[in-house]
Amino acid sequence: MVGVKINFEQEPQVFAGIPWKFGPKIMLEPSFALTFAHLRDHFSDTTTEFGKDLTMILGGNALEEKKKDWLVGNGTLIARRKFNFFDHFEEDDIHFVPVTEQDPEIFQIRGYKPHVERR
Repeated sequence: MVGVKINFEQEPQVFAGIPWKFGPKIMLEPSFALTFAHLRDHFSDTTTEFGKDLTMILGGNALEEKKKDWLVGNGTLIARRKFNFFDHFEEDDIHFVPVTEQDPEIFQIRGYKPHVERR
C-alpha cells in the first residue's frame, strides 16, 4: 500500500501446530512515521524491496534522504539517523525458530522465538 515490495517465505514453517510463512520483521518507531500518509511519503517515488529474512528497525530521520531504487535484502538493519548502507547493518542475522518446553512462557505463547545467527 505504500509502494514497497515485501518478500515472504515460499514454504511455511510450523510453530505450535500453525503453518506460517514469515516475511521480513519490521518495526517502525513513532519517530519514523505516525500516520499512514507519513509512511507513504517515506517510500513514494521509489522502487523498494525488502527481503524475506530482513529484520529492520526504522526510527528518527532514517530515510531523510530518499533513495530512488533500493533493495534491502537479508540481515539486520537498525537505522534511526540518516540512512547509510555501510553504517547501519549489523553482522548478526535474526531468524524465528520453534520453541521448546524449556523456553520462557512469553515465547511459548507465540510458538516461536528469535534466534541470532552470527556471521
